[in-house]
Amino acid sequence: MAQAVVADLLDFLRRLDPSNAEDPMLTADVDLIDGGYIDSFGMVELIEFVRSRYGVDLSGADFYEGQMRKVSGIAAAIAAQPGR
Repeated sequence: MAQAVVADLLDFLRRLDPSNAEDPMLTADVDLIDGGYIDSFGMVELIEFVRSRYGVDLSGADFYEGQMRKVSGIAAAIAAQPGR
């Protein structure tokens, strides 16, 4: 499940900003904010994508600290939800 979520999130980020489509540095463990892969507007779109795709509301999560700055951390937060 976690690998499929990671792949899905990376695919979303590549579609969100086509300039990232071929970027080999966009991986599950890159810092999305420091790496310039996502800004505050993109973060809102990512939160909405997770809500609509997985039924998980991450709007209260702190995306500016810790593991939530990485695709792997977001995927772990999705997997940690009850029923996953």
